[in-house]
Amino acid sequence: MNILVIYKKSLHQIYFNEHRQQLIEAHNVFSDADRDRLLASHESHVDAREHIEAALQSRGVRYKAFYRARQVDYTPYDFVIAVGGDGTFLEAARQITTQPILGVNSDPERSVGAFCPVTRDNFEAALDQILSGACQTVPLNRMFLSRDDKPLRFLALNDVLIAHASPAAMSKYQLTVGDATEDQNGSGLWICTAAGSTGGIRSAGGKVMARRSKRLQYKSRELYSFGANQYQLCGAIMPVACPLIIESRMREGFAYIDGAHMRIPLPFASRLEIRNADYPLRMMVN
Repeated sequence: MNILVIYKKSLHQIYFNEHRQQLIEAHNVFSDADRDRLLASHESHVDAREHIEAALQSRGVRYKAFYRARQVDYTPYDFVIAVGGDGTFLEAARQITTQPILGVNSDPERSVGAFCPVTRDNFEAALDQILSGACQTVPLNRMFLSRDDKPLRFLALNDVLIAHASPAAMSKYQLTVGDATEDQNGSGLWICTAAGSTGGIRSAGGKVMARRSKRLQYKSRELYSFGANQYQLCGAIMPVACPLIIESRMREGFAYIDGAHMRIPLPFASRLEIRNADYPLRMMVN
């Protein structure tokens, strides 16, 4: 078996190693308590990563480990292990086709890990299940996206946010759901899978869905009403086979995919289609 390990950098490493000079110039950015917390989180993450790689080495497993922001070809690997929290898991999940994935929460006391059922302490038991072929996975629905009829090279697991590049500017677009079409002005549009229904869309008034649901949900944010204008397509959980189409009315529009790290431009008149992906993500459960 050939395993790919994807890991994050801790905030302590980013702030105090890679941006140390900026911290020196900006006095008192962190309190002593903040520094202690970040250091503890860093040490937990490093310990978990070292433990995972030692477990792989002791079993003679072929593997490669890469920082999550690096461009990596996932196709040669049979299994993916994401070490960090949900952000790292989502970063890896975008690139996966059919391989199963295991999320390992490297700092369970301080890191969000809804997709990470395993920690350093029970990783070796999970690894033995993987190597013996006894691991269990659950399918998570994903979204296929195409811009101007050209498929994007990755799938979305959690959610997509359509919005203007500036949070102070109006997000303008034409929304088509099934046979209904409507021009909307507001602060943005959420589209999510069941897995993403507990995230940003929930804060905007969306509904939590059963994790194994194959339906998509959309929810408009802060729609601007003027005159007699009454919006009809404010939000809904859509039928399985129903695509959703957004045509941008913004010069600087973007689609933010599974968070802020991945975004694609949606300039004026560009067209984004979102529908169910043909194959789900296979997430290992403990």
